[in-house]
Amino acid sequence: MTTVKHWRMQYGVGQGGFHAAQVSVTTNGRTEYFDYVYDCGSFKLGSGTKLLNPALHHYHPHTLDVSAGAKDPLEGKKGIVNAVFLSHFDFDHLNGIEKLAERFWIENIYVPYFTEEIFLGSLLTLLSDDADISERHIGMLGAIYQGKFLFGIPLIRVSNQDENEPRGYSDNASYPPDPSRRDELSDDSSITTDDGGSKSGFLNGPLSLMSRAKSIWQLKPWNFDAGKYFPALKDGLTCSGLTVPAPPELKALVGTPINVGTVKPLLSKAVRAAIVAYYAAILKESKLPTEIWKSKNNLISMCLFSGPVDGLHRIRGIYRSSNDLTGFVCCCRFCNSPRRFCYPVLGWMGTGDALLGHGMVWSDFSGYYSSELPEVRTLLIPHHGAAMNKLSYRSDLNVQPNMYSVFSVGTYNTYGHPSQDVMDAVLAEDGIPVVVTEMTWPGFYESMSFRVKL
Repeated sequence: MTTVKHWRMQYGVGQGGFHAAQVSVTTNGRTEYFDYVYDCGSFKLGSGTKLLNPALHHYHPHTLDVSAGAKDPLEGKKGIVNAVFLSHFDFDHLNGIEKLAERFWIENIYVPYFTEEIFLGSLLTLLSDDADISERHIGMLGAIYQGKFLFGIPLIRVSNQDENEPRGYSDNASYPPDPSRRDELSDDSSITTDDGGSKSGFLNGPLSLMSRAKSIWQLKPWNFDAGKYFPALKDGLTCSGLTVPAPPELKALVGTPINVGTVKPLLSKAVRAAIVAYYAAILKESKLPTEIWKSKNNLISMCLFSGPVDGLHRIRGIYRSSNDLTGFVCCCRFCNSPRRFCYPVLGWMGTGDALLGHGMVWSDFSGYYSSELPEVRTLLIPHHGAAMNKLSYRSDLNVQPNMYSVFSVGTYNTYGHPSQDVMDAVLAEDGIPVVVTEMTWPGFYESMSFRVKL
């Protein structure tokens, strides 16, 4: 018999997101682990990271046993994080990555794959709408677009498409520009993974966690294929037919490395004003619906399903969450318990700021996750519970009653999160709202374990 254990925590970090989780597998007395993080950020670089610090100190992924006097392969870091998934590039979702990398040894960072058109769209929305955009943020975004490393950690692009735009990724485009490369870690404590044969630097399907050559758990990311909707952005930079011409500083970016030096001229007040006017003209030329454009960067937002592999022969299991007053409970799928508080599914779904309220995006998302949606026990509500007219939440996400519907928000946020209309919609679907803030320390915690016959 093999015992599978899983815990997950949605940390209360204010207006942002930090989800940490671990899967462990024990067979014949030997235990292997896989630790992962979904987003790590909180609003505003200064105050936000102050809210993140307690969570980073509370978080304890697995580590290596080092004999007395032996060299520490982690070089003083507090544990191993096998995967970090960044849903999108708003700073309240990624400004903690540097601190996470300082504290822990991170194996890979997974980011949405996006083309030059999508990158230019992201850059334009940031420059035209975000008064607080910094050179550091631009540097990180440029590395994610063109680089191989972020803070010395390999970047893996997630794409649902079999074919990706051929593009060379360069060490020179990494951020910081000259990061210290870490040595490969000799680690026999981590669970073996299978990426389905994705080519180097890409993930084109689920990441399967393996035990004895069998898949037992899956991490399945998805992001909307937005590239086909952005051609007007790239063509507009060289097109003379627009009523508002592209600023020359923006034209200069086409075909050049994106870094702090090349983007810095765009941060001046005059250039940003010109970009705002140009951006408005571009929107009229794009095929993308206006209501999506109004939602700025959120078209690029990677979702993630985490849960046991469908069809795995589970023998018996227990589940507990910090909302359960009854303590440990039996999952009726495992033991047919007649107890009142039984939960048949164990999966988790992270949604970032995805525009799942728009029919075009929802169709792609729901088709990709057709098998996984019925397995979701806990849902991270998209865009912190932004109002229904922001096109993030839709009631179809609460596919079954009694789903935990988690809102990660700041207590004093000025965005109206979580919106009352979304809260009402969750309740109408018999969902269980869970509001996680910096005041609900440490956050929303769940744990489960079950035995399997492999």
